[in-house]
Amino acid sequence: MQKRMILPGALFTLAGAAALALGLWLGAEQWQFTRSAVATQGTVVGRAEFEGEDGEPNFAPLVEWRDAQGRTRRFRGQIGGPNPSYRLGQSVEMAYLPGNPSDARLTAFWPSWMKPIIAVLIGIAFLAAGLWLLRVFRTERRRIAFLMQNGKPIEARFLYALPVSSRRQGPHDCWRIVCTGADPQTGAKRNFRSGPVTIHPAALENASFRVLIDPADPRNYLVELPAGLPQSVPA
Repeated sequence: MQKRMILPGALFTLAGAAALALGLWLGAEQWQFTRSAVATQGTVVGRAEFEGEDGEPNFAPLVEWRDAQGRTRRFRGQIGGPNPSYRLGQSVEMAYLPGNPSDARLTAFWPSWMKPIIAVLIGIAFLAAGLWLLRVFRTERRRIAFLMQNGKPIEARFLYALPVSSRRQGPHDCWRIVCTGADPQTGAKRNFRSGPVTIHPAALENASFRVLIDPADPRNYLVELPAGLPQSVPA
C-alpha cells in the first residue's frame, strides 16, 4: 500500500507544482502586458480554424486593426471554440505593445486570463492530491512502525482470501488474506485482514500469521505474512 502511494503522490505533487508555477508565470506575463499595452479597437473580419482537443474543428476570431502609423494589422484571438463567439464585423476591445505591434490581444477578461486561471486551478488540484497521497503514505508508515514496536502479538490462522481488483494487473491478481485468532482482550475468536498481497492464497492455506494489535485500540492492527513472502503489491 505504501509503495503504491509514494510514486503517484510524488508525481502528482511535481506535476501540480509545475502547473502552478506555469500559471503564475502566465499570469505575471499577462499582467505585464496589461500594464504596458496600448488599448484600441479592432474588428472581427474572419475566423481561424484549428483542431480542438477532441479532434473537432474549433474557431478563433481574426481581428483587424490599425496601428499608430495607420498600417492595417491582423491577429488571431487568444481562445476559440466549436461555436464562434464573435460575429463578423463585430467591434472588439484589444491592446498591443507599442514596441512590438505583432503582440496584440483581446482584452476581455476570459481571453486574457483563461490560460493562467486554468493552469493555476490544475496546479492546485494536482498539488493537493499529491500532498494528500504523501500524507497518507507518511501516516501509514508511522502506523506500521508504531505497531512493529508497540503492538501486542498474537498468532492467527489462515481463513480465506478476498480478491482485490487491480486495474493494472487484472481483476484477481492480488488478494487480502483473512485470518482468525484470539482477541487479546476478550479471548474470543476474531478475524483480521491483511493488506493487498500478490502471492496466491493456495500457498497460505496452512500458514500462520503474526498479528500486531494496538493495546489502546484493538481496531488498529497489522497482519504480518510469513517470512519470505511478499508483503504487498509491488509499486
